[in-house]
Amino acid sequence: MEWVEGTKAPWGEDALRIIDVGIQCTLRQLLDGGYFHADPHPGNLIRTVDGRLAYIDFGMMSEVQPQKRYDLISSIMHLINQDYNGLAVDLVNLEFLPVDADVEAIAPVCLPCKYFNEYTWTGIMALGDMNVDVLVGQKRGTS
Repeated sequence: MEWVEGTKAPWGEDALRIIDVGIQCTLRQLLDGGYFHADPHPGNLIRTVDGRLAYIDFGMMSEVQPQKRYDLISSIMHLINQDYNGLAVDLVNLEFLPVDADVEAIAPVCLPCKYFNEYTWTGIMALGDMNVDVLVGQKRGTS
């Protein structure tokens, strides 16, 4: 362990650059290394005096096996390509849904992902507001 000099958020005019670095760091940790810092809130991130990003407090780390990393990449590609059947299969492969899930019923529920950016920028919804169980139940007419 070593002491890291720097400042915690907010970072003023440098904030967007630091956030971009943080996103890139997280994706590299997750997809390249297979591990990630599982608690990257502003209190655990420091902008160093030379402008780099430093993670601190490694009490919550997690590991992702290679096949799950490929499944994550697959889900991103299916989302970008608006392939909601493929995305539904990815949700099963990632174990967000059980292996016996009806992916044909789930695929139409993924359609709101197409409008995710528009909705989040306008404040209509956030990703955390999407409840797959409720949406699948609505599609099937059970909720």
